[in-house]
Amino acid sequence: MQEFLNQTQKSKSNNPPTMDFDIDSFDFKPVTKGLGFHQDKIKESSTRKFKRTQTIAQKERIKYEERSITINSPVVEINKPIIKEELAPKRIAKVKNARMGLQFTSFVFDFVLICSIQLGLNFAFLKLVQLDSFSKFLEFTWKEQSLFFSFLFLFYFTILELASTPGKRIFDLKLDTTVGKKLTIDQTLIRSVVTLLSFLTAGMPLLFDFQGKLSDTRVIENA
Repeated sequence: MQEFLNQTQKSKSNNPPTMDFDIDSFDFKPVTKGLGFHQDKIKESSTRKFKRTQTIAQKERIKYEERSITINSPVVEINKPIIKEELAPKRIAKVKNARMGLQFTSFVFDFVLICSIQLGLNFAFLKLVQLDSFSKFLEFTWKEQSLFFSFLFLFYFTILELASTPGKRIFDLKLDTTVGKKLTIDQTLIRSVVTLLSFLTAGMPLLFDFQGKLSDTRVIENA
């Protein structure tokens, strides 16, 4: 038994085992998948995609802002020359009240003009009626003459004061409101009535400017 075992061991040592393995036919591949070596490439591709989408979003945002600016901004004429007056701040014109001497002189001029208009109408009426004496005409019609003068006075100042009477236009004056609104015919009528009634009191209301206080008006000098 012992001899048989010895013989078998000798036979094994004399005949070593052989393996059928061809090293040329074996394909060696690097084992990278699953070990974390491919994560760098994935990160690079993801960052590139993110940057690309970010740039596209920025471009779209810029286009949207430009469109909103062009819609909301007023139209500017490119070829229109810039005037210095447009760039300079607007100055508020100072209102200067007219001096009493200019007001009185312009009123006298308007008063003489009204009287001359009335005399001209009277002479025209005398020619139509064919009266010989103008003094007799005035003696019998002084009440009518006073009424006609009052009507002519009120009509003259009420209508012409809305722009400027000839007397005020000569001395560069005009009538304005003290409340900052447009001058109305009601104000000019009140001023004319008060001025006409002041003749009964020797012109005292004119000295205290009652006609201006009651009608919220004043006479100013043109700038």
